[in-house]
Amino acid sequence: MQIPNRTLLVVSGLFHGFGIKNVLNTSYNFKYNIDKLDSTCKISNEKAMSFIKIGKNEKIKLNPKDQKIWIIRFEIPNDAENCAIRYGVNVTFDKGLYTMNIFDIFINKEN
Repeated sequence: MQIPNRTLLVVSGLFHGFGIKNVLNTSYNFKYNIDKLDSTCKISNEKAMSFIKIGKNEKIKLNPKDQKIWIIRFEIPNDAENCAIRYGVNVTFDKGLYTMNIFDIFINKEN
């Protein structure tokens, strides 16, 4: 479930999608990387990144006005504590940084 303010409530096996559009007048190679930025839980960067099972990074060539939507799949272990994790998405292209954004996931495990 995507929530409009770029937050996700994560139970397990949740997907988050985002997209980019080439608004430039030339074809470029684009790629994105996701990193953990912050969290309210005591969790290492490596552990937070291990929650992402598909979609940590991708690349594609886009022609002018073309767009691409990517899906990120999260799998949260049963022993994960309830907390929030902020991830950053950096999209780069042949000439450097294209755009960046953040999103939060909220882990809410019922006991």
